[in-house]
Order: sequence, then structure tokens, then C-alpha cells
Amino acid sequence: WVTDNHQEKNARVLEAAGAAVVLTEPEATAQTVMARILELLKDRQGLARMGQAAMSRSQPQALEKIYTALHDLANPSPPRSAHTL
Repeated sequence: WVTDNHQEKNARVLEAAGAAVVLTEPEATAQTVMARILELLKDRQGLARMGQAAMSRSQPQALEKIYTALHDLANPSPPRSAHTL
């Protein structure tokens, strides 16, 4: 029940990059999920490619960037005057 289906849109971006497999809620029956897992486990090279694709999309510094942005918003620096430059 997410507005504008953002979760699926985000997942589809990863899927298009080869970094994920997406199943919508109606598709995600126990049988379908198990079949997909078994397919993935049988394809070690495919899993390795998927892992590499996921790593290429990762943003390991995301938490630090978010913290810094929020900190800067909450604690703005006073404007510098011309004589302090």
C-alpha cells in the first residue's frame, strides 16, 4: 500500500541492472518463491553476476551522507563576512 508503488519501482531498477529478482505480492506464493530460490541457487555464476551488479549499485557511504546533510540542515553555519575569507 505504498503511494505510487515506489517500492516496486525501486526494485525494478535493481532488477533491470541485474542486481535483483522481483516478485510482486500476488506472484509471491510459497511455490513461486521456492522455485525462484532453487533456480538462483543452481546458477552460481548468475548469482555471482547478480552480486557484482548489486555491489556496483551500492552506496556504502549513504548513511554518512544522510547524517551530514541532516546535521548541516539542523546546524547551519553562520554566513561569512568578506573580511573573514
